[in-house]
Amino acid sequence: MLFVSAPAHSAPAADAVLGVWLDADKRGYVEIYRVADVYRGRVVGSTDGVVKNDVKNPVDAKRSQNLLGQDIIKGLTYDGQGRWQGGTIYNPDDGNTYSVRLTVVDANTLDLHGYLGVPLFGITQKWTRAEKPK
Repeated sequence: MLFVSAPAHSAPAADAVLGVWLDADKRGYVEIYRVADVYRGRVVGSTDGVVKNDVKNPVDAKRSQNLLGQDIIKGLTYDGQGRWQGGTIYNPDDGNTYSVRLTVVDANTLDLHGYLGVPLFGITQKWTRAEKPK
């Protein structure tokens, strides 16, 4: 008998997504953190040192609020296969909220896939691990 074995590939641990990430546009820092079994992401800084107000928010009263400290990723859960899904991401650039799933590519790279309705019709961005801004 001939046995063929594939190389073992293990999914990242559930907390591999935790930490500070620089967005694809290299403008903002988002810290992904966990509360119980749910993962969230909050704005913790910007590359130019100025965090803007949420001027595109669909709720008029929130347009004067600063984005610093605001949760923009909510409701993610780890699927055990290297993906965090079932959550949403708020995009302050257009004021819209999208479904989101995250995949850790390696220790310093995260694929963030945002979509409306069906994941097939979304876009994937590469985020990179960063140090928390001071």
